[in-house]
Amino acid sequence: MKRPLVFAVATCTAGAVCGFYLQSVIAALLIATAVFGIGCFALKKRFWIFLLAVGFFAAGLLPTAAYLYTRPQLLGNGPIYLEGEIVSIPRGGSEYDHAVLKSEKFGFKKITGDTEEVSAPLYFNLYIKSGTTDYSIGDRILVLGKFRSEDSRTRVCGTVTAERTELLEGGRNWFTEFAHNCSDKTSRFILKRFPGQEGAVLNAIMTGDRSQLSKETTEAFKRAGISHLIAVSGMHISLFLFLFTCLTFFFPRRWRLVLSLPVLGFLVVFTGASPSVLRAATMSSVFLVADALGRDSDGLTSLFFSGVVLMLLDFDVVYDVSFQLSFSAVLGLVLGMPLLTHPFFERWYGKVIGASVMAQLGSLPVAIGAFGTLYPYALLTNVLVVPLFPILVTVCLLAAPLAFLLPGAKGLLTGFIWLATAVGKLPAAEVGIGAISGEVAVFIGCGLAVAYLLLQRQKE
Repeated sequence: MKRPLVFAVATCTAGAVCGFYLQSVIAALLIATAVFGIGCFALKKRFWIFLLAVGFFAAGLLPTAAYLYTRPQLLGNGPIYLEGEIVSIPRGGSEYDHAVLKSEKFGFKKITGDTEEVSAPLYFNLYIKSGTTDYSIGDRILVLGKFRSEDSRTRVCGTVTAERTELLEGGRNWFTEFAHNCSDKTSRFILKRFPGQEGAVLNAIMTGDRSQLSKETTEAFKRAGISHLIAVSGMHISLFLFLFTCLTFFFPRRWRLVLSLPVLGFLVVFTGASPSVLRAATMSSVFLVADALGRDSDGLTSLFFSGVVLMLLDFDVVYDVSFQLSFSAVLGLVLGMPLLTHPFFERWYGKVIGASVMAQLGSLPVAIGAFGTLYPYALLTNVLVVPLFPILVTVCLLAAPLAFLLPGAKGLLTGFIWLATAVGKLPAAEVGIGAISGEVAVFIGCGLAVAYLLLQRQKE
């Protein structure tokens, strides 16, 4: 068997995610048994590989079963208190700052006035009145506020609007403090240099702060299928790292590694330390180490290695939508691009189109399962926008010190927003799937897996 570690991690992760979206361990196991059986038959593999696949899949279902059956069902609205750790940089809005809080314990007030306390590591969207606090990643705080439940098919189980907060233990250090301050200053500079929604979009691209985006702009990018471009992800980290590598090309390989790793750590904190950014940074680190040692780097192994590292640090990251989207999109690229053997895909524009198609196919099951919607124009919009995205970012970066580029940068941002708005207004730009989105997502994911196995067999 080639890549046994990748095989084990892939099937375990598939088990965890399928069980999460189906909300049923038995259904996930039955579907997996059928898919693995078809796959082994199609590829003429031995029966022991089928048993291994089912076994690893079932192993991945175990933590999901524990997660589903021990996670409290938080429904409705009401007063709540929380004790927990801030796991993302608080981003300022016009009225509220937003952060993600990982709870250690929380409690609800009953009608009788008593408080029911629960100890569980759950995630909450936390909104704090702007200008009242100065929290950072790692701070442990106590929150009293109002709770509103959210969709159970995401890791974040609810939204809390804080009425009062108290710092229990500071978790910041000089490095996170420095990155946090740089992020705040960059955000203020961008919004001053580029007023309006153009600045809000550029601020989201550069710092990961989406708080200044209007509801109309956010909805337009979502309906156009390019909301991932205004949320810092692997593409952004790769682009920034490429620019940094170009600036340090004259250094020896090992010196580039020494310089690049701290820069990656800085970018992670600077952009809010989301799971998709952590995945991209870990994967980039593997490539950098391989380059410094003069060895070839393998995309599939690097992807699953980064996944294993993040899951060892916090297994709940598997249930985070941004991690799932990032991981599945890269998996689609790594597995799908070698299948495109037509001469058309050897040209630069063919590679761009092929990469967009494979990334969209890879992330399609997750997008449907998490959001319950399908965006028919996403593929076309990505093919048009993604090749131009590095140009947009580069021109905007150069426009900061070079004032004569400012009109061009603003024009590109205006055109970017106009395209998203125009596509979002097209008929059937958003197709709702409803309550069966989890089942549809797993069905599509299984179909893509079987199709890949059949194409791989045909290629061999």
